[in-house]
Amino acid sequence: MPDYTTASLDFCHCLQDLVLETRPQRVLETGTFVGAGTTFAIAQGFAHNSDNGYAHLWAIEAHPDNAQTTRAFLRCRKLDGDVTVMEGFSVPKRMIPGKRKIKQILKERPKWARIDNREELAADGYYRELHFQEELKERVDYDGEPLKYCLISECRKLAEQPFELIVLDSCGVTGWAEFQYLMETGILWEARNLAIDDLFHVKHWKTFEYIKERIGDDFDFKELCPPKYVPSKSHQVHSGFCIVDINWKKNIGRKGS
Repeated sequence: MPDYTTASLDFCHCLQDLVLETRPQRVLETGTFVGAGTTFAIAQGFAHNSDNGYAHLWAIEAHPDNAQTTRAFLRCRKLDGDVTVMEGFSVPKRMIPGKRKIKQILKERPKWARIDNREELAADGYYRELHFQEELKERVDYDGEPLKYCLISECRKLAEQPFELIVLDSCGVTGWAEFQYLMETGILWEARNLAIDDLFHVKHWKTFEYIKERIGDDFDFKELCPPKYVPSKSHQVHSGFCIVDINWKKNIGRKGS
């Protein structure tokens, strides 16, 4: 495996082990970034399960530069046939938080929910991650193509059947919005497993609390890894992760929370 820069190495190993063990044929991932982390781990798992027949990953990445890099990364490793990189936002436009909402999310977070900078700087950083359209328009290579939304639902249509595994790893503060949208559409309740990276980060703290309240009923933890400090040049703190079993039989046909 390569030197992962965004997803933790432990999470990528656990995710690949899960793919090898459960042999899913349809996987959804949000927050692909440049494809060298969880996307690569899942695609490699597919390659090792070559006798599993057709298996495919739908990977959502909002920023066009990152999406293009991901496609090139996978193509160089001859893994692009098993992955469709979807360029745009995973949720409806109404669910993308603006600056006021981002500041509210940061203010309401518990002390254990990590942010990437001081609160006043983090809000601006998360806003720029989600609202990069104006920056794109100023570039000479911008083709003017409008950004797409609701790609979680679009991926479900393309898959034609339920996803067996859903991986949430988007940037900024969109984690709870994605989880809500998965519940609203019923796509979450069709799945067998849910994997979340940066679990103790501000983007996922509400999702974590929701899952904990329903352990033994709707969910069970398969893996739960707390945050840990990883000595490196950048002094990274990996914000933990979890892999959850979903009681999909109980929730067949269910929508909403």
